[in-house]
Amino acid sequence: MSLIFGILLVYTTGFSVVSRIHKSLGLLESISLSFLAGIGLQSMFMLLADIAGVQFNTTLLMVANIAVTILLFDRSNFVQGYYHRLKEDLAGQFKSLSLRTVDAAAVLIWITIGILVYIITVKGLYWPATEHDAVGSFDKLGILFALEGKIHISLFDYGLQGAGGVYPPLFTGGVAYFYLFGAQSPKLVTFFMNLSLILFFYATLRRYVNAFAASFATLLLMWTPEYYAHMGMLLSNLPATAYVGVSSLLLFIWVKEDRNDYFWLSALFAALMIWVRNDLVPFTAAGILVVLIVTIKNRNYRNFIGYSLISGLPFVLWTLYVKYNLKLSTAARFGGLSEISSQKLMIMGEYILAYLTVTKAPGSAPGFFLYGLAFMLPLVLMFANALSWKKHWEVFVYFKVSFVLYVLLFVLIDEKAQGADISSLMMSSFKRGMFCFIPVLMFYAATNPLALKLWDKIDSYRSED
Repeated sequence: MSLIFGILLVYTTGFSVVSRIHKSLGLLESISLSFLAGIGLQSMFMLLADIAGVQFNTTLLMVANIAVTILLFDRSNFVQGYYHRLKEDLAGQFKSLSLRTVDAAAVLIWITIGILVYIITVKGLYWPATEHDAVGSFDKLGILFALEGKIHISLFDYGLQGAGGVYPPLFTGGVAYFYLFGAQSPKLVTFFMNLSLILFFYATLRRYVNAFAASFATLLLMWTPEYYAHMGMLLSNLPATAYVGVSSLLLFIWVKEDRNDYFWLSALFAALMIWVRNDLVPFTAAGILVVLIVTIKNRNYRNFIGYSLISGLPFVLWTLYVKYNLKLSTAARFGGLSEISSQKLMIMGEYILAYLTVTKAPGSAPGFFLYGLAFMLPLVLMFANALSWKKHWEVFVYFKVSFVLYVLLFVLIDEKAQGADISSLMMSSFKRGMFCFIPVLMFYAATNPLALKLWDKIDSYRSED
């Protein structure tokens, strides 16, 4: 019961935050965004308690969640706006529900998605966390966070925090939160984050394509082989993908529809994104550039300043905390231009080509086996739609800038400080980090001009008597 109560606390706190920013969210948007916002706030509460010298526990977290919910929850908007609107929408859908109106193909796809999610979730919850980084960092840190009731745990004093010890505490704080509320497996946090991304991805696509198209694209997203395998693991790459995906999709909605409520939600989730891993800064920079381009067009500098400050503040705060409290450095594994060599660039190029196509790099499977169609299909469509790139310029800019900066991070990595050569890094860290691009690219694959024509033809064929 305590675990269920803890999960409900996350959802209610998260909902009070996102509904304060956006007063007319749909049901799927509310469910997905509420968890991601709520679990992100838990690590904020933990860090504030740590800085104040107070040990956090379930009681403190309960009080903090309830206080934030009371402070931010807009009861009048919820009752008069959200609740009545949702009630009317559901009533209208049930009233018009019949065998002729149900999209059977979409239902079948969602049954498939449900089965796949069930299989990987049961598998993940049954087996304990055995991945190298989970045992050496995330699970270990989460357990100690919960036991010692602070972020600056004793492991940091002896240099035993592991490779992920200098990452911001959103994911490890989420692990600690589930342990504190009685979870036997911390992988529940991975399950809820993955579910949130799937639901929000579908809800976003439904704004631009029909139910069948949105369902099919969602299936392709979660059926990406390597990504699907990580749904049952306790690693930070899938949580990073969830926050990158949500923040970028919210940004794309703002660009296309000029909705400021989605803009500020995007800024919030961009901040939470960098609160998962500080090496996600390429995506922060890409988002800021998209906002800057719109700012130059509209001359609304308030949005640019606000987005830059909100999305960048967590990076600055955590860097200062690590330096002055933990006595560590978040940039210790990065070198300068001296780390660049022709051999290093050639090795990286070989792996990048393999991951994006069907070729094979030493020690790694071809990209098609790892990512399915998640990269090849969108990239082919980008080339095919090159003349109409302005219709989705924000996706082009976001992807290209973030990808170039992401590659640059690995170019500048000091292999000695990292304790691994570039080939090993490309087969592990780089390969898993590629997940973050998948929601962006699959969104484009489902909504580009050629795809829209295809969905219309399929819909016309299916509607023929």
